[in-house]
Amino acid sequence: SAAAMTPVQPKESPRGGSKDSSQVAHCVQRGMIMNEETSRLIKIGKGTYNKLVEKGWEVDETAGVISPPTKKKSSSSAKKK
Repeated sequence: SAAAMTPVQPKESPRGGSKDSSQVAHCVQRGMIMNEETSRLIKIGKGTYNKLVEKGWEVDETAGVISPPTKKKSSSSAKKK
């Protein structure tokens, strides 16, 4: 009866987005991301999030974390301009 325990379509995401949901943190799927500095969830695309991104914060959708630019040596500084 162990065969009945096989997962049902693991690749299938509840809402068909362009992103592969298995690569994205659960909170990100729900439109939230964790501010690494304050350990609080902020809404993606809202005021705080946009301000942090403008300041050059690193968005890691796989981990579901947005972290200050000081954390990493800015190898991605040429991303926007």
